[in-house]
Amino acid sequence: LSAQIFVSTGKDYIQSVDTLTSLPWAQLAYPLCWVTVEETLFYLIHKFFHRPGIYEKCHKMHHKFKTTSAWTSFYSHPFDQLFAILWTALGPPLFQLCVLKIPVCAPIVTLWLFGAIITFTVSHHTVTGSGGHAEGSDHLEHHQKFNVNFGNFGYYDIMGGSYAGRMEQREKKFNQNDTANRI
Repeated sequence: LSAQIFVSTGKDYIQSVDTLTSLPWAQLAYPLCWVTVEETLFYLIHKFFHRPGIYEKCHKMHHKFKTTSAWTSFYSHPFDQLFAILWTALGPPLFQLCVLKIPVCAPIVTLWLFGAIITFTVSHHTVTGSGGHAEGSDHLEHHQKFNVNFGNFGYYDIMGGSYAGRMEQREKKFNQNDTANRI
């Protein structure tokens, strides 16, 4: 469905370029705007899906796994996928194309979609660690503590007081090492 939307939209609004060197440099600013909109939408929708009643019907399925991975990232209710993932990723470029009527070059849309998939499956859900201890993204912390780290990058969580992730852990380690070095 999303491919059909982009194909029909692309007939009028996707600019063609002959080579990457002919790509208008102003086009590179679009993904920067889109990531801001996407982060805002994802944070708000994700936090909304954690409300009582909505969580049980829509988002609980995704929280089945306490340790996340690229494989578990797409394990969710269809509404969760549609609104939290597809709508937030496709919404910003589609809004620009269909509502604002600002053309975009195909390589920029491709770069954006590839980046959205990589961010969601790799950095957002990847777990590393040794000795059986899971370490990873802020989203791993979200799955373990439930009411923290709703956003992708943590900006809104920091502003809203719901951030409890890698930054907090690094500060703790730094303070412990600093204290140990003074002794």
